[in-house]
Amino acid sequence: MLILAKVLLVLSVVWTIAALTTQLLGAWGGGRRDYSRPAGDRRRGVTYSFTGAMLPKHKESVRLHPVKFAAGVTLHIGTLLILLGSLCVVIWPPAGRVVLLIARPFALFALLAGVYLLEESSSDQRPRRLSCDRRNDHASVAWVLLSARIRA
Repeated sequence: MLILAKVLLVLSVVWTIAALTTQLLGAWGGGRRDYSRPAGDRRRGVTYSFTGAMLPKHKESVRLHPVKFAAGVTLHIGTLLILLGSLCVVIWPPAGRVVLLIARPFALFALLAGVYLLEESSSDQRPRRLSCDRRNDHASVAWVLLSARIRA
């Protein structure tokens, strides 16, 4: 079990680095010159982007698609708990087994939410290039499914 946990942990780190690098390069724009006029404090803008902007009252998806939003939150909470449990198994196996045992019901709900989101996104007729969230959903569902199978 410890070897499987280590392999899954390494694979998740590789996936995370690849996904973040891809997103960073896409956001950077390949060195294109930015002609926009600077406005406001950059630090406050970045802080807001990672705090207040993520609150449900500021998210249009909460108003337009509340079920999908709740499923996404469930998916991410379950995935985070499984990642935490897997990391604990590698660092301190007895504690990791307890965390995975506690996280298992959340993983089931996360898996169901992920399957729902995958089904919804696969029936969406918009071009696939609009969002990279589908790839992240696929990876999260696969991770939760694999990690939930680890015996505590």
